[in-house]
Amino acid sequence: ADKSSPLKAAVYVHKMNRELDAALAANPRQVDALLIQMMFCWKAPLLAGGNRRRALSIADYVVSFLPSWGNLAHARLLAGKGEDAQQESYLKKAAQADPSMVRPHLWLADLYCFQAESNRLDLAEKEARLALTIDSTAGPAFKVLAHVYATQKRWPDLEQVLAQADAAAPDDLSPYQSAAEALIEIGQDFNRAERYLQKYLTQQPEGHQPTHAQTHWLLADLY
Repeated sequence: ADKSSPLKAAVYVHKMNRELDAALAANPRQVDALLIQMMFCWKAPLLAGGNRRRALSIADYVVSFLPSWGNLAHARLLAGKGEDAQQESYLKKAAQADPSMVRPHLWLADLYCFQAESNRLDLAEKEARLALTIDSTAGPAFKVLAHVYATQKRWPDLEQVLAQADAAAPDDLSPYQSAAEALIEIGQDFNRAERYLQKYLTQQPEGHQPTHAQTHWLLADLY
C-alpha cells in the first residue's frame, strides 16, 4: 500500500485488514498481527484508517499480557520523535520484563549511540555488551561497539571487536562502515577509515545496511 497508487493502496489496505481480522479472531493476543495493526494505525493517513490514539491503545493492550513486546511497541512509536527519556524508559521496562530478550538491549545501545540528542557512549557500550551476552552473533551490537571504540580512539578494542564480528557474523560488515563513519566524524585516521570502507564494499549490503552508493560517497569525501 505504501508503494501503490491511491486506488491500489485502498485494495491492499482492505486485504490487510481482512487478514488481520482473521488472525485476531483466531487469537486476540496474536502479537505479530497486533504490531502490524498498531504500525498501520500509527503511520496511515486518517482517511485510510490511521488513528494514533488507537495505535497507543494497541500497545497498551500488548503490555497487559506481554510486557516485553508491549513496551518495545511503545518505544517503537517514539523512535525519532525526540522523546529520548520516555523511549529509554520503555526499553528498560522491556528488558526487565524479559531478561532473555536481546532486542531491548540492542535498541538501547542504538539509542545511546546514534539517536539520542546527547550521545552516551558509555551506556551504549554497556548495552551492546549485554546484548552479546544474550546473543553472541548480534550484528547490531558489534556495529555500536565499533562506532564507540572508533570515536574514543580505542584502537586495540576496535580491532578486537571487528575480529569478533567477522567470526560471529561474517555476512554483516556494517561494523566496518560504522567505524569508518565515526573516524570521519572525529577527523581521525582517514587511512584506517578508507580501509574499513573498502572492506565494506567486498559484500553486498542486506536489509537496512548502508548502500554501496553511500559508501562510495564517503570514500569520495575522504579523497
